[in-house]
Amino acid sequence: MVRHLTQRGVLGFLMLWLWLGVANAQGIQEASDTQDVNPMQTVDVRLSATKLMLGQPLVLTITARPTISGAQLAEQFSQLNWRTLQTDWAIESVNSNSERIRVTLYPLRAGQVAFSAIKAGWINAPQTLIEVAQNPEVTIEWQAPPPTMYHQQNSAWNARVTLKNAANAAHFEARKPLHLLDDQSVNTQKVEVVAEPFNEKTQANAAQKTVQLLANVQANVQANLGRSPFEPPQPNATQNATRSVLSPVVVVKNTTQQVWRFYDAPHTLNVQPLPQFLPAGLPVGQVSFGAANEFDIKPFKPPFWHLAKRLYHWPMRLTTQGLDQTGLKQLAEQWQTQIPNTAKNSTKNSAQIEWLVESQTFTQVLNPNSASGESSANGTNATSNLSGEVLNNVPYRIMQPGLVTLPAVHWRVFDPHTGKLQVLSMPERTVFAVPVWALYMGVILLVMLLLYTLYKARKPFNQAWSKRRLKQAIHQASTPQHIWRAMQLWQGLQIQPASQTLGQFNAWYNTHFKPCHVLNALMAQLNVEHFSTQPSNTSDSSNPVNSDNTLTALKTLALEWVNNIRR
Repeated sequence: MVRHLTQRGVLGFLMLWLWLGVANAQGIQEASDTQDVNPMQTVDVRLSATKLMLGQPLVLTITARPTISGAQLAEQFSQLNWRTLQTDWAIESVNSNSERIRVTLYPLRAGQVAFSAIKAGWINAPQTLIEVAQNPEVTIEWQAPPPTMYHQQNSAWNARVTLKNAANAAHFEARKPLHLLDDQSVNTQKVEVVAEPFNEKTQANAAQKTVQLLANVQANVQANLGRSPFEPPQPNATQNATRSVLSPVVVVKNTTQQVWRFYDAPHTLNVQPLPQFLPAGLPVGQVSFGAANEFDIKPFKPPFWHLAKRLYHWPMRLTTQGLDQTGLKQLAEQWQTQIPNTAKNSTKNSAQIEWLVESQTFTQVLNPNSASGESSANGTNATSNLSGEVLNNVPYRIMQPGLVTLPAVHWRVFDPHTGKLQVLSMPERTVFAVPVWALYMGVILLVMLLLYTLYKARKPFNQAWSKRRLKQAIHQASTPQHIWRAMQLWQGLQIQPASQTLGQFNAWYNTHFKPCHVLNALMAQLNVEHFSTQPSNTSDSSNPVNSDNTLTALKTLALEWVNNIRR
């Protein structure tokens, strides 16, 4: 019995000794591993400078030792919290390879700027004070968008850049997506650079110049900004949302080919939802009718008279304020849904009108002159610098003659200035179509009427012209025979053969013209002068005074007769 217990004790002692040996070996191995690999010494973190100037970069370099793989370094880097740097620094770019990661940052202000400590795993960047000096060559006045905007409303980010050297150049650039700040707590909005530089003014002495730069900012309630434009519009949100908007970049290129980059502080934007009664995808902005072309001051209206089966064009120009490219296309789609189009929906074409494929032109520009501090009823800055224009040209044919009604067209947008739905309408218009043969007949009738009018107008014109010539001949007559000859010539101008005797002339005149007693007296006096067998005292050529008196009396009678010629 004692022997059996002794064997059990020896066996238990051997097992205990073996267990202690294995545990001691593991502890020695762990201590050896801890002594060989120090987590605080496997990653090297360095800043490129402690003194710099506004516009110059600060580079944070994170280098891994050979004991750490690139995947491990990237995993540790993804856990860093960059939000502590947002108030003083703008992150421009991140470049990485299997051994190191470089982060390029730019200061937002001058003075003592703290590079806040960031730490994750083996990466530890301590807080460092950076001395940032003013840039003596560049002065920038920033104007951020309004603090409150409607969903899908557009506004502008304004930068007034003064360059001390007029040879330098400045322009806007959009921020690159880095995904360092993308999470569920803060949603970064996109800023679109539409035109740069927009307005540039150089001083008279050419020593410096001022450049006005504008970038468009659109408020968006949805966090997903990468949605495809071909997807259907999302329903309007019902709650306000807070968004962080990153400023565009002012890039200045100096004469030494160096590039300075300037940033504004992030802007907090309160995005208000659109009213729930509005349909999804409704443009947000203002719209009005524009002239049909540069020579008109009113919108185009189809003419009342149309030719059947002839091609006509219906141009419609809309001027917009605060609508981006997507909003302009939405306006054009509203036109398309109300005007039938054979290429898209041939069932809407009536038997009277054939609608063809329309052409569309979109124009968009940022206008600094439209900037305003005017606020809407809800406190938002409703005036946008983004101006646009939509030109739709719809060709159509009226296939059958008669009265045809062109449909009414309505455009709807949400006006952020009034907070109400704005409806721009063009009422229906009734036109009349005539066949082509009716046009030709009308032209022929018009020509015939014109010729008849000219024919009827010929006689009064000929009458006035012949009377004028008759008066001139009477004034120039030196004998009674000259007066009689002038009367015969006048008769010939009436498309009548000249009379040979005074009696024939008198009879012809009384037949074609209104009888005149003055003519009877003139005929009697001429008869005395020409055919009397006994000359009167008035015709005595030996008495010049009597002869002149007789001629004067004949001229007076002749002129009085001419003035009384009436048909």
